[in-house]
Amino acid sequence: MTEEIKKIIEQLESFENVTLHLSERGKRINVRAYAGYNRTTKRSDYVLLGSVGEHDFLPNDRLKAVLDGSKRIKEAFDAELEKYKESKAAEAAKDSREVKKMVADMRAEQLAECLEARLEDEDDISAELAASVYAAIKRAESVLRKAGHKKTNPNPNQGG
Repeated sequence: MTEEIKKIIEQLESFENVTLHLSERGKRINVRAYAGYNRTTKRSDYVLLGSVGEHDFLPNDRLKAVLDGSKRIKEAFDAELEKYKESKAAEAAKDSREVKKMVADMRAEQLAECLEARLEDEDDISAELAASVYAAIKRAESVLRKAGHKKTNPNPNQGG
């Protein structure tokens, strides 16, 4: 362990709470620790502890040395990394839902166009395809009813 790392660990151990921050930098995630407030610059000072891989979350040598040197810092790092992973998973799930929302309206129209093209080419739709299409339509109707949408009349001139 180098003198620089020993100095960093001593400085962080002097604080009551070790506060770590993770920030994305390219394909690495930098791990910084709060190191106090600088009155002259009127900013918080942070010490770069090291970095982890964006996908594998493996620490670099410098961060390994810091984590091996202090149990408190390691516990804070593990907690912060877990929060980071959870937030990224939630963000990915939200992005997936957003994509599905954008694609949903296109899919219904594509289904109708595909069925029309199939009738033009083959003059027949198999029973299996018809059953799967009706099942999908039934499921879509169910979801729409649960969302509070009533079935609309395709011909507004008809009463009913």
